[in-house]
Amino acid sequence: MEVKLSLKTSIYNPKRFHWIHCQKRIGFTSTNLSNTHFKGERKIRTISTSSSEIEPVLIYTNPDEHKGLIAKQNKGKSGVYRWVHKDSGKSYVGSSSMLNDRFRRYFNHSYLSSSKRGASLICKALLKYGYAGFRLEILEYCPISTVLDREQFYIDKLNPEYNILKIAGSNLGYKHSEASQTYEWCFQK
Repeated sequence: MEVKLSLKTSIYNPKRFHWIHCQKRIGFTSTNLSNTHFKGERKIRTISTSSSEIEPVLIYTNPDEHKGLIAKQNKGKSGVYRWVHKDSGKSYVGSSSMLNDRFRRYFNHSYLSSSKRGASLICKALLKYGYAGFRLEILEYCPISTVLDREQFYIDKLNPEYNILKIAGSNLGYKHSEASQTYEWCFQK
């Protein structure tokens, strides 16, 4: 059953015992909400597994010009976001418990170019193409407790090319430098 929500609509599904609060017109299949609990008013996106299109909650087509708006609209919110290269369509999916802080770091040139970020494909791409070459999408706002699960859902669904690690919140598969391996080895003794 397909249900459409309109601005500031609440739906109670008696079969699932869920309250859903939405601030944007979205489509979802109600059976996808079986294990989802939300308290308070949040923008949510629930995607059926048969759907190939994901409709973001917010899209910033020119992030460089809208830094202030991005910071203001995402202050105190947790969720999942995606950087999409406008020409190639390549993307990066990430999540944060504090989206405003994460985006502030992305807009800091020294953060992007630091040696700690050296292996990050999205940081390299942002430096190479500039912010004007990307659009920033907020895929979903969600409670902190579900951020990593929702990020993993989108990583699995979208298979983003700029993500080195295919497991949300994990550094498995990350290649440590020889210096960091030696440093860790010294402290293990």
